Amino acid sequence: MERMIPLSTIEYFTQGNTMLGSVTPEDLVAQPLAKLFHYRVFAADGKLIALYFIDNRCYDLTDKAKVMQNEFELSPDGIDAAAAWLQAQYRVWERKLEI
Repeated sequence: MERMIPLSTIEYFTQGNTMLGSVTPEDLVAQPLAKLFHYRVFAADGKLIALYFIDNRCYDLTDKAKVMQNEFELSPDGIDAAAAWLQAQYRVWERKLEI
């Protein structure tokens, strides 16, 4: 499966690592204060947690009411499901930009 939002391996997450990143639509690249799609994925309590938020600030400065999250199985299939969920959420947000 080709991923626009690349996630690492099960070993990466079970070692306590967090993946984070952002996706910038081409139209917003030159706008430093644009609100972007940011994501974080990490393991907690035997599950894979994926979250995203739309803001022009970092996670720590973002209103937590704007952070959306979902839980997945901590497995290779769960990683694929988390990547698919994040990508679907990005596509919904991207469509709103085009309106």
